Amino acid sequence: MSPKSSRSRPKAYRYGAEYFGIFHATSRERALAFPTSTMSWGYFDRYDELYWNATGNYWAFPILVASVTVTLPPGGRVSATKGYTGALGEAGADYTYTPNEGRPTVKATRRLEAGEGLTVAVAFDKGLIDPPSDADRGWIWWQRHGALAILLASLGMLSWFYLRSFGRVGRDPPKGPVFARYEPPKGLSPAAVHHVYYRGVRGHLALIASLMNSRNPGHRVVRSLRTPRGFPGAVGKAKDEWDAAIVREQGGDADIVLLAEVKAAPAAATPDFTRLARGLD
Repeated sequence: MSPKSSRSRPKAYRYGAEYFGIFHATSRERALAFPTSTMSWGYFDRYDELYWNATGNYWAFPILVASVTVTLPPGGRVSATKGYTGALGEAGADYTYTPNEGRPTVKATRRLEAGEGLTVAVAFDKGLIDPPSDADRGWIWWQRHGALAILLASLGMLSWFYLRSFGRVGRDPPKGPVFARYEPPKGLSPAAVHHVYYRGVRGHLALIASLMNSRNPGHRVVRSLRTPRGFPGAVGKAKDEWDAAIVREQGGDADIVLLAEVKAAPAAATPDFTRLARGLD
């Protein structure tokens, strides 16, 4: 008996209309606390009002049929009803109104496109809905402004803590009187005083001050020493001027003890090194 071969057939699906029911529930306290939501209550001098965006305006597909029926408590009488159709912020009037006994119905007369909705406002007798009590008003205020109140209280406590800490350890001691000092502070060399006064090194003054401070009797510091013409002989492009020098004087003669050439950076001294060496020959 030969085995039978079987092929799986694709399943057939039947497409048809599907219905979905969306139930919207809200509390009076939430509607009072957040009047910009889809449902809110209004308490006026001569009437109370229910304002309800029944369908919402953020659907990505059209709404074929939209209707709203508001059922009031027993004995309630509707004094006015208003409807709005269209996108958010529009006040279209494409609706019909059926004033049933305590159950007014508002129905859109056209298809609502994506982003459009149906909103109703129903006014009824004053006192039909209990107004918020003092406890309700306190809870409503807390829901609206509680987060901001906590934030401000936290900022206030943090500021108080920082001010208190700054008053304890952050304030500098009182400054003493300011008067002229004619001698450098103890322990600072002339070069260090130069650095403090100019807040850095300016020119060759720090070097000259150090040389003058370290000289012995009979020595003299010379700035910008230029060698005599013809010295050092026939050597071309030799260094013939120095930034500073210490000269020792004995009788009528003078001997050069130290020659100094200051460069801003080692890279600047590299090309002049051969000239410096020739000048010392």
